[in-house]
Amino acid sequence: MTPLLSAVGLSVGYGGRRPRVVAPDLSLSLEEGSFTALLGRNGAGKSTLIRTICGLQEPLGGEVRLRGVALARHSRRVLARIVGVVLPDRTFPRGMTVYDLVALGRHPHTGWQGGLALRDREAVDQALGALDLVPFAPRRLGELSDGERQRAFIARALAQEPALLVLDEPTAFLDPSHRMEVLHLLRDFAHLRGMGVLVALHDVGGALATADRLWILDQGSATEGMPEDLALRGELERTFSSDRWRFDALGGGFVPRQKQKIRGMVGLSGESPGREWTERALARARYAVAPEAPVSIHVALTPGGWRWVLGGGGEGFTSLEGLLGGLASREEPPRL
Repeated sequence: MTPLLSAVGLSVGYGGRRPRVVAPDLSLSLEEGSFTALLGRNGAGKSTLIRTICGLQEPLGGEVRLRGVALARHSRRVLARIVGVVLPDRTFPRGMTVYDLVALGRHPHTGWQGGLALRDREAVDQALGALDLVPFAPRRLGELSDGERQRAFIARALAQEPALLVLDEPTAFLDPSHRMEVLHLLRDFAHLRGMGVLVALHDVGGALATADRLWILDQGSATEGMPEDLALRGELERTFSSDRWRFDALGGGFVPRQKQKIRGMVGLSGESPGREWTERALARARYAVAPEAPVSIHVALTPGGWRWVLGGGGEGFTSLEGLLGGLASREEPPRL
C-alpha cells in the first residue's frame, strides 16, 4: 500500500552558495489514519524537515512524495486541498476575527467568488467547536492570548479537512490541559477521519502518550517506529539523555545519572494518593524512604484535609511544606 507521505533519500538543509545539510538521506513514511510525532533535540532539524515536507523549502537531495507522487509534481491548488499546515509564525492579521480566520481554511474548496456554502459553514463550525472556540468566534485575533490564537490557527487547518495535516509545535503556547486536549484531538481526527497527522513536538511525554508512531531526528539521522518499540530499543534514551541526566522513557522524565547525596532515611505509611505525593516531595528534598528508618511519617486524610504525623513525638503537620520543615529542624544543615 502506498503511504500518504514518504521521504525518499531526502536531504534537508539550507541552499545557496554554501549549502548546509542538516539531515541527509532520510527515509520516512506516514500512513493515512496515523498520528505521528516528530521528536529531536533543539537544532536537530525538525522545523527544517517540516518546511521541506510542506513544500515551503527546497530539498537538497531526494524527494518528498505525496500518495506516491513527488511533491513538486502536484499543483499548488491540489496541495492546498490535500495538505494543511500550522507553523509557529507570530505574524497575524490583528483585526481579523476568529471566525474569518477559521473560514480561510475553506478557501481551497470554495468557488472563484470565495463564498461559503452550507458544507463550508458546517466545517468551520465543527472546527470552532472542536477547539472550544465558539465563544471566541466574533473576537479579533489581536484581542486573544497566544494560546487562544494558536488554537484558532489549528482550527483553520482542521476546517480545511486536509488529507495530511502538518503542525510545527502546535502546543507551544497552550496550558497543560489544553496541550493534552489538542494532542488527543489531533489523534482522534487522524483515526476517525482517516487523516495523516504529523506534529513536531518538544513535549516528549505528550508524544509518548498520544502518538501512533514517532519520527526521531538525532545527529543527522532519522529513526521511526511505534513509541514502545523505540523505547525498548533504547532510541529515546540515546537521543534525549546527557552526561548528567538520563531520559527515563517509562516514566517520561529525566533522572540524574549519579546518585544524589541523601540527607536522611525515613519510614513512610498512609493513604493514597497522599503517600505517593509525600514520597515525591521527600525524594526532591533528598530523603530516602526505607522500612527500618529511624524516623517515621504517617499520612492520613482527615475531615479537615491531609495530615502528616512525624514519629518520635507525634508532631503533626497540615502541609508537606511544614513536614519538610519539621524534618529539617531535626538535623544539621545539609552539606552541598
